[in-house]
Formats: sequence, structure tokens, C-alpha cells
Amino acid sequence: MVSGSFVLVLFLAYELGVRFGSGGDDLVWRTGLDAGLRLLLRQQGNAYLEWLPCVVVAVGLGVYCCLRRKDRPPEWLGTWAGMIVESFLVALPLLAAARSLGADTITSVPPPGTKAQPKAILWSSLGAGVYEEFVFRLVLVSFLTGIGKWLKLSLWLRLALMLGVSSFVFALAHHIPPFSEPYQREIFVFRVLAGAYFAMLYWLRGLGVAAGGHACYDILASVS
Repeated sequence: MVSGSFVLVLFLAYELGVRFGSGGDDLVWRTGLDAGLRLLLRQQGNAYLEWLPCVVVAVGLGVYCCLRRKDRPPEWLGTWAGMIVESFLVALPLLAAARSLGADTITSVPPPGTKAQPKAILWSSLGAGVYEEFVFRLVLVSFLTGIGKWLKLSLWLRLALMLGVSSFVFALAHHIPPFSEPYQREIFVFRVLAGAYFAMLYWLRGLGVAAGGHACYDILASVS
């Protein structure tokens, strides 16, 4: 439950920060995945549809917290503080890998083709951690793990399936309209590696550290 509640706090901070800080053009403040979905839904002509991603993530995190309610820590704030520190620490190896591949400035914030104000980077980075880890780790990795168990694959084959498919889909998603990016081999390879890294963080340390590490990486990559 502590992992889910940590991500839920990040989610609330992101939505409130965008809501009260964007000054109208909220897509510039939102992370690529969230902004893309909202733009596509907004184009359908129904103002309420664009809130669908927010509702799905909120309900999904709520269900996740309920399913793990027995994992309550004895002290919430201390646990969350430790997760924040760990999130920054796990972001450092990924930042080093990005620099070695020449992809250290590549993040999901702001959405490609837009220009965000410096103060928007924090909120957009939180959104990247929440939305992308929710979709590509909590949902996709869990689905692939379930498929592996259903097929009665060994642990190592399930791990290979989970890492291979989820990391490739994660990298590929950055090239889907409306905020698609031109293909560059080095960047695509880095994103595959990043997807595998976040999947392992999710597998070993939980959703909270994966989402926090993702957000911290985007913040560090954006300001460094």
C-alpha cells in the first residue's frame, strides 16, 4: 500500500500543479503520454472525455492501494522520505547511461513540439513518472507476467518476456502521434534500456520507486 499511496501523492501533486499553475495551456505542462491522450480525446468534441486518462489512473491507483492495504508501514512519512531519496539514487545510473549514449537531454517533458516554462518541468516530470509507470509497468508488466504464468513459462522466460516486450513498447510509444518524435537509433536504444531498467525497478522495488525514479530522471535530465 505504501508504494501505491506514494504514487497517488505524486499523481495528486501533478494534477493540482498543472490545474493551478498552467494558466490555460495545460498540454504544455503535461507529460507526453498524458498530453497526447488528452489532445486526441479533446478533438472528439466532448470536454469531459479528456478527463478519462486522469480517472483511469486515479481508479487504478486506488484499486492497487486497496489490494495492498495489508502492506501498511508503521511510519508513513519516514517511509516516503526514504522512497524519495531512493528515487533520486536510482535515477543516477540511468542519467549516466543516457550521457554515455548521447541521450542525456531526452525526456518526456515537455511533449515534443512544445515549449514548457522552466517551472513546468517539475510537474511534467511527476506526470511522466506516474502515467508512464502506470501504463508500461503496473498494467503492461503485470499483464505480461500473467501471460507468462498462464503459459507456464519458467521464471527466467517470464522475466525475458516482461523485459523484452514492455521495454520495446515503451520506446515505440514515443513515436506515436500526436506528439511523435523522429526516429533516432541512439535515442530508441536508450529508451529500450530505460524501459528495461524501470521494469526491473518495478519488479524488485515496487511501483513507488519506479515512478519516483522515472520522475527524478526527467527532472535531472531536464536541468543538467
